[in-house]
Amino acid sequence: MSQCDVCGSVEFHEELVSEVFQIDSKPVLVENIPAKVCARCGELVFSRETTERIRRMVHGEVAPERSMSIDVFVY
Repeated sequence: MSQCDVCGSVEFHEELVSEVFQIDSKPVLVENIPAKVCARCGELVFSRETTERIRRMVHGEVAPERSMSIDVFVY
């Protein structure tokens, strides 16, 4: 059974999530990523296969579905 690396919980649920990755200081959005989500703290866990597919996507081995501009705020 998996245990959350952040809080130690063993309760997870499956969910499709979106994440922004910083690649060469450029934000890249990946949508609909299958993930296990910790029921206690919300930590995301991706399978090895999912992680490899994301790596190929964000490093240019797969063409993006679309491009978009985003608003940027500095705190």
